[in-house]
Amino acid sequence: MGISGPGQFHRIRLPEEGQKPLSEPQEKLVSLNAARISIVDELLRRSSFSISDEKQSDIWNKVLACVGDYLGQLQTGLPPTVGEMISAIENVCTVADQLDDAIGALNFHVEDTLYKAMHRQGGDLYVLKTQLGKIIDADIIAKGMHSKSGYALDLKRDLETDPPTVALHHGQKGYPDPYLKNLIERLHDIWSDAVGKPPSKTGTDHYKETRTSPFYDWCIQIANAADLKPFPRDLVDTVIDLKRSDG
Repeated sequence: MGISGPGQFHRIRLPEEGQKPLSEPQEKLVSLNAARISIVDELLRRSSFSISDEKQSDIWNKVLACVGDYLGQLQTGLPPTVGEMISAIENVCTVADQLDDAIGALNFHVEDTLYKAMHRQGGDLYVLKTQLGKIIDADIIAKGMHSKSGYALDLKRDLETDPPTVALHHGQKGYPDPYLKNLIERLHDIWSDAVGKPPSKTGTDHYKETRTSPFYDWCIQIANAADLKPFPRDLVDTVIDLKRSDG
């Protein structure tokens, strides 16, 4: 299928030269690659400095990478909700605590046998016990997500200030595309590096009109070339605001 990469998500990559796309996501990336000249030219036109051919190639590889990652992420489905994350962490911590207690209660001879059995496989019982303790301590993460001073407060704050994109920011189900925010953030960085300054927002006065920002138009150009759904303007502007606040 032309995908590769470690971890939960797998990047969609271009097929080998002379090969046909093996999947719909790969076809989208091929379509995007065909629009390279016009997409890069938009950056060249707005850049405050000359961009070498090598730099142009690097920019394009980054565009392909972030869109390829996005297409790969879409194949995995929605991320867990906050509630599901808390439940999963608490379950793992509970099981780790039970295993730690079971090992601690072993008879010396049983413990020695278990130690030797693990050692033959390249493991270490005492290292395992240390790691179990660290997993048990991870329960603090779940408690922090429950607390008003932690994750829940961030969620409440964003619900009040940014309801259209809170589902994206906090991985909530119910929003059709929870990976789009990350894609726009990466495109924001590519634009900033190539143009020499961060992009500007559309501006609230323009939402009722047809005017948009150059960065938004560039994002739409990429979305159209890759046959993706158009990026919401309010989400693009939200990303710009978040990147500013991050310094």
